[in-house]
Amino acid sequence: MKNPFIEKNVDTAKVFDRNVLLFSLLGTVIIHGEIIFNKIAWHDDMAVTYTAWGLPLEHGRWLNQLFVDFFENFAGAESLGVINGILTGLFIGIIACLLFYIFDVSNKLVRFALSLVFITIPAIAGNFGYMSGSAANFFGILLCVISLFFVDKAIKKKSFKKAIPDYILAVVLAGSAMGQYQCFFTVSLSLLLIYLIKNSISSEISFPEYLRRFFGYIFILFLALIFYLVILKLSLSITHRELSSYSGIDSYGLGSPVDYYFRVKYAYHAFFITNFCLTANMFPFHWDGWRNILYAVIIITLISYIVLILIKKKFRKFIEAIICLALFPLALNFNFVLFGKGLDVDYHAIHSLHMYQWILLFVLPFLFLFSDEMQAFMSEKNAVRRHFMQGLCSVMAVITMIIGCLYARYDNFLYMESEIRQEKAISYFTVLRSRVESVEGYNPAMKVYFINSAEQENSVDETIVNYDYVVTNPYSAPIVNTDFWYMQEYMRIWTGWDPTFGDEAEYADDDRVKAMPAYPSDGSIQLLDGNVIVKFGKTDK
Repeated sequence: MKNPFIEKNVDTAKVFDRNVLLFSLLGTVIIHGEIIFNKIAWHDDMAVTYTAWGLPLEHGRWLNQLFVDFFENFAGAESLGVINGILTGLFIGIIACLLFYIFDVSNKLVRFALSLVFITIPAIAGNFGYMSGSAANFFGILLCVISLFFVDKAIKKKSFKKAIPDYILAVVLAGSAMGQYQCFFTVSLSLLLIYLIKNSISSEISFPEYLRRFFGYIFILFLALIFYLVILKLSLSITHRELSSYSGIDSYGLGSPVDYYFRVKYAYHAFFITNFCLTANMFPFHWDGWRNILYAVIIITLISYIVLILIKKKFRKFIEAIICLALFPLALNFNFVLFGKGLDVDYHAIHSLHMYQWILLFVLPFLFLFSDEMQAFMSEKNAVRRHFMQGLCSVMAVITMIIGCLYARYDNFLYMESEIRQEKAISYFTVLRSRVESVEGYNPAMKVYFINSAEQENSVDETIVNYDYVVTNPYSAPIVNTDFWYMQEYMRIWTGWDPTFGDEAEYADDDRVKAMPAYPSDGSIQLLDGNVIVKFGKTDK
């Protein structure tokens, strides 16, 4: 009796699956439609993106700079919401097709379940929060997957000499992905490790060959990193620019051995206790049971595989599996090693945008479930063993679909909350504008000075009931705080108010300003020296 979950009902000789492409594209647009069609992005589009944040090249993102130049010179804008949404869905569809081809995922139901996770995992919502870069970021992830495709193509060639062009392409593509966003090094690392797992469990390669591939993949990543750095150095030299210190870009890789020990420890900790680093948590649910069920099914699957190969005395495969599985959590969370500060336990810069490689956690168990050893066990005459293994495969597919649906629900929570807070912010700035313009003697030609603007106290950012568990960047960030939202741009876009701003430092030591109460109290807006002064700050309650 065959298990319907392992029947090959998709032609795995074809790279592209039309159904997967259409589902990924349409699913992305429909599920994320609220943010794609109805509103400006939660963060970057509030301002002239790269004027506010600095040029991508100065952040080490030379490929991203090419995207910016293209949009500015040809599209006339840096962010086109609908276009970005459609391109993101298309790129995810291609990513899914390539991964299903490389990993021989031939079951339609499993493809559907995994595709649902691919288009809904919170990393997607996080990227749409930075709409100006969503399509470019997923193009970078796609480059990582295409790089793996050429590695797979090279491995299948008998002659190493004939495979050299494929390896070169793999290096260039992986290096270019880092040029879009440095964190995509971790995507390539995770892909190569899970590909090594697939090689190990699906073929009888010798242990020396296993080690050759293991270190060969590390060497490919090393060459990709060198390629990225060489192009970055040339780009900076040609344009006469220097790396900025944004998020420690100019000091990546610096740290003592003890520091790196703590980084690695943190990466493992954040894998097994996923809410350890909330901003990077890919299971942001009220009930931890969903994550625990998923982990339990995966662990049972892995233990079942290990027991099977030990019974068959395949000790080499046992060693290979242990090595790869021990490294798998570190690979998925390797950004903690790249970006973290170890002893300082400062991982604020690591959040959902860096975590798309977590889709491979859902792919991993199916590699083992579809292995020859476990498929043979599913056809056992012993009914208990057969039903146990078939049930395990069914449960894994079902829990994957359930979590995909939960992701879709969570993503739309984020979008709905952003709509609510956006409306409250518009109201906030509309009232502010009205109060400024109602000050006796006000003239539109006057400069407006916002004092202590970073300490604005408002009701916009109060916790909204039922949304207290939102932790995905940038939706968890304050909407009115000017350090993050560039108040002038927000007011101009949403209220049409674009006054001439004065430098608040001019009034930093003015006793008249010090004596003023904080907004919204009466007297918090005054005319001084022919200028409008609005003083913010903490109010006494």
